[in-house]
Amino acid sequence: MPILSTSFMESAYAKKAKAQHVKPVPANIKCMTLSLSCITQGFGETFLYLFYFYFSMEKASLIKIKPSMPLSLFIVGTFSLLLICSFTVTSMVYAQIFPKSQTPSNTTKSIPKLHLVKITSPKKGQQVSVGKNLVISGTSLDNATSDCKVSIKVNGVKPFHDALPNGTGGQSDYSKWSFTLTPAYTTLTQGQNKISAKFACAANPGLISKNSVNVTGVTATAAAIP
Repeated sequence: MPILSTSFMESAYAKKAKAQHVKPVPANIKCMTLSLSCITQGFGETFLYLFYFYFSMEKASLIKIKPSMPLSLFIVGTFSLLLICSFTVTSMVYAQIFPKSQTPSNTTKSIPKLHLVKITSPKKGQQVSVGKNLVISGTSLDNATSDCKVSIKVNGVKPFHDALPNGTGGQSDYSKWSFTLTPAYTTLTQGQNKISAKFACAANPGLISKNSVNVTGVTATAAAIP
């Protein structure tokens, strides 16, 4: 049976696809199909050449085939060798047509947090009396010309309340600040209480820094016990 050329097969498929309004084969599938066709054609031709070589050499008595290696074993060995070669070539072609996608490495560096504000009183873990006013104070990197301020939030009760500037630069200097917690805003409870300070600038809304401390609320009697 004559072997059809790949160009003839491609032309026949194109005519049939055009007549039936079939979408053309994608380029990568077409390339792989042609490669497999070439491999199959070469496989058949190589097998025939080896088969012809076997009988020619045996007939000319140039080689002697031992009884332990009959014709069937020769055919099976040749077929297996050609099959392995064709599989290797097919894998190489497939790898070139469908390369593995590489996941880009994450090179984004984490931006360190800026500590622009700090609560200095009360201290972390300090016992404070419940039912009484509490003075909260601290420092920040603000100055009289930076147009920034410090605000306070206690136990998550919104909104933040503005602290008072105590810096030497005047009413706009929050380098030192204080805030008096009164029942008008909220009160401390027995047990854990969270006090948060926020540093923010009107000219740069994205520049925000926070600092928090946890204090323990106790009754006035317990606080007086040394």
